[in-house]
Amino acid sequence: MARLLRMKPELESMVEDNEASPLTLAAEQYATVNKYAGAFLQAFTFRSARHHDPLLAAIALLKRLHLEKRRSLPERIPIIHLSQADRRLILGQQKPDRRLYEIATLAVLRDRLRSADIWVEVSIYTSNWDSDNFWKNVTLQLRLLRPESQLKCNVLLATRKLPLFPKRV
Repeated sequence: MARLLRMKPELESMVEDNEASPLTLAAEQYATVNKYAGAFLQAFTFRSARHHDPLLAAIALLKRLHLEKRRSLPERIPIIHLSQADRRLILGQQKPDRRLYEIATLAVLRDRLRSADIWVEVSIYTSNWDSDNFWKNVTLQLRLLRPESQLKCNVLLATRKLPLFPKRV
């Protein structure tokens, strides 16, 4: 027991040094996220009740970067939607870190979609199901799904009988 008590300060310092930011840990998966982020952002039009929502400006910037296949962020980027801790990490180097910026922005988008502060323009729950434009948009969005999910969705689209609460795929 005495030996364990002597080692306690050393162990505490090891744990403190090893506490990485969740954003930094998530950025380690950037290669995987980057494969799908461009297509995801291009597939949907996001809306907000806030007049000049900084998150929508950040999403527009990320869409443009993916379309132009640019690797670095411009000099000026919208950062008001990010927390102070995330801003410090992103702007900590000489120039903003795109990986951290993109991951942080997508995390904020996820949270705002969950809280319904941001929504997708064409949504199954808020749209007119009888409109042909609605079904064209749903079809375009479903093309992003995995092939095994596409078959099931194509059957539902053919009959125009989508479940009220679709199962997650």
